[in-house]
Amino acid sequence: MARFAWTEFFRLAQQLSADRARLHDDEALRRTAASRAYYACYHCALALARRRGYNASAANLASFGVHERLIRWMQSQDDRTLAQVGGQLLTLKALRVDADYFSQQFSPESTATAVAIAKRLLRHLGTSPPT
Repeated sequence: MARFAWTEFFRLAQQLSADRARLHDDEALRRTAASRAYYACYHCALALARRRGYNASAANLASFGVHERLIRWMQSQDDRTLAQVGGQLLTLKALRVDADYFSQQFSPESTATAVAIAKRLLRHLGTSPPT
């Protein structure tokens, strides 16, 4: 059985956010698109980090959750691209947390921002976002 392509989450986020009228009227759609955009990037970043020697159980990261560990590891790297990806992933994570956990309105603009950041992030990760 083939492994799941995490970029499919990004494809779904793009599809959900493409219909501007529906995006404006459907907050669940907006939240889902932002969340899927984040998880596409998180899993692609995790795969790259593992190829570069990332160890999630390193003692200096043990007190953080798995998402925060990856972000902090990326931001601490000498490789400027990895460090930038870590910063962008942190921004995208904040949008995902708002979408998944807080009941205040999640705007169409927040969704558009999440999808745009995810698209840039996937390119930085060397993963072509599906169109």
